[in-house]
Amino acid sequence: MKIRLLLFLFVSSTLSMYSQQNQVSGTVLSSEDNLPIVGANVLLKGQNFGTSTDFDGNFQISANKGSVLVFSYIGFETQEVVLSDQKSIQIVLKPNTAALEEIVVVGYGTQRKKEVTGAVAVVGSEAIEKLNPQRVEKPYKGK
Repeated sequence: MKIRLLLFLFVSSTLSMYSQQNQVSGTVLSSEDNLPIVGANVLLKGQNFGTSTDFDGNFQISANKGSVLVFSYIGFETQEVVLSDQKSIQIVLKPNTAALEEIVVVGYGTQRKKEVTGAVAVVGSEAIEKLNPQRVEKPYKGK
């Protein structure tokens, strides 16, 4: 009898825990042009769980009522939203131009320009267009 009671309590507590989870979906847009932001981060605050937006700026995440969703993307201000009963939300991120600094891409990562200790070469879009590369892995053959 005690085993049945314990089993019943375990199953009912597990079901009530899952019943609190809501499926929340939505879209993340840019405030400048109202276009979807591809690859924006959608995280549950205080947890190591999240997702990112798809090609159309859409996301879907499981969260409890009262959870805080954190929306972020490079070059935009981070925004936090406390969930209530809504099943669908639309987030508009504002640009954060003050946070953008010149970034240098190196073969093993990225660094700020002031932190680079080696030689740096700048390749403009005009130079790349003149090369007219067909594939990335093809070596450059000078003219």
